[in-house]
Amino acid sequence: MILDITVLLPHIRAGKIKPVMITSDTRAKLLPDVQSAVDAGLPKVNSDNWYALFTGAGVPAAARARLAAAAAETLRTPELIEEYAKLGALSAPTTPEGLAKHIDEEWTKWGAIIKAANIKLD
Repeated sequence: MILDITVLLPHIRAGKIKPVMITSDTRAKLLPDVQSAVDAGLPKVNSDNWYALFTGAGVPAAARARLAAAAAETLRTPELIEEYAKLGALSAPTTPEGLAKHIDEEWTKWGAIIKAANIKLD
């Protein structure tokens, strides 16, 4: 299975599951002995997890900008970065434009995989 380190870490620490590989370009700081996809010779296997904050389409641009700035400021605080690190997570604030670019890249990457595998939504 492929899941977030934040979800799996307690089970790994309890010895209930054994990680085989991190589906990322680099090893996880909390699991330094677990190979990355690059280490395993699979440089195209990258399924880093990410989260984003969205608003409704009708939210005024000024309000969206204030919300984005406040979220980015919070995500840059040492306290939050430290708490995320304890969970194996990274804080990576971006701009709304940066998020849109990331979504486009993910759409392109996963869309090609879904099409090649002929995956259909039931």
